[in-house]
Amino acid sequence: MSAGENLVTSWLENRLPWKWVYAPSKAIITIPADSEVEYSEHLHPEGALMQGVAAFDSPFCGIRVRCDSLGLDTGTTQTISNTLLGGGSRVNIVAWASVPPITGAGIYVYQLVRPVVWIDKIEFTLFNTDSLPHRFLSGGYAMKVLLERRVREEALV
Repeated sequence: MSAGENLVTSWLENRLPWKWVYAPSKAIITIPADSEVEYSEHLHPEGALMQGVAAFDSPFCGIRVRCDSLGLDTGTTQTISNTLLGGGSRVNIVAWASVPPITGAGIYVYQLVRPVVWIDKIEFTLFNTDSLPHRFLSGGYAMKVLLERRVREEALV
């Protein structure tokens, strides 16, 4: 079982209330040259990002994921082009990238396929490392979130 599945199993065993969060994109977002744009943030006692996908008009874009309570910050180095250079074109890893001709012309996709467990708050930022502005075209993510804080005996940390 994955970390996300183990987390939800613990919630079920302790009869803790939780829910799915589906967050599809609702608009095309322009990302200025060499900068970041806040995409979304979630505040819950615990959560597991189960999967995510983002399509951009450039391989020099990506998604930054932060969860300060766990020291998680993916930074802005994991662009679509860097993911491919590092061998991230296979489905069986944490994340991978798809580019033309697999995708349509001018569409570059980053996909997260392994759960990321987080505590208290998770933030998503779209970034662009190119010297020209680019666009986030479409995407979204699915998470499982705990609705109430655990009592001390059941706590994750």
